Amino acid sequence: MTTSLANGGAALGTCGMPETAVRGLCAEAGFSDVARSTADDPFNVLYDIKP
Repeated sequence: MTTSLANGGAALGTCGMPETAVRGLCAEAGFSDVARSTADDPFNVLYDIKP
């Protein structure tokens, strides 16, 4: 995250990125269908992302 901040990045990190940030980044990239997947894992969140 320090490197991201030093280079003018968003500093989203790799852990705990909010769903709103995921949806926003996907929208910027042209993806309109973003759905949170069901995963039996307390440490990871998976998304189904389609154009």
